[in-house]
Amino acid sequence: MKHLADHFLFDEELDIAEALCVRALKFCSRMGKPKDSDIPHFRKDISLLASDLNFILGKVMHKREEYEKALNFYFQAVKMNSQNLGA
Repeated sequence: MKHLADHFLFDEELDIAEALCVRALKFCSRMGKPKDSDIPHFRKDISLLASDLNFILGKVMHKREEYEKALNFYFQAVKMNSQNLGA
């Protein structure tokens, strides 16, 4: 969904990009590590994905000129991943 959201953002389909990000963030918040998973950093990977989704939402709001909302999403992205500087 992240890549689709990025694609629709690039195509200026802001409503679709926003909807994809919101849906993916809801999925991330419900995601728990499966009991039989051998992925050692499972929650960290989900957190990095959520950070990227928040950054895309920030770009959506920025394009809509809703700067305060954009700043909040950018802040959330950096809070979740301090290395997320617009990747």
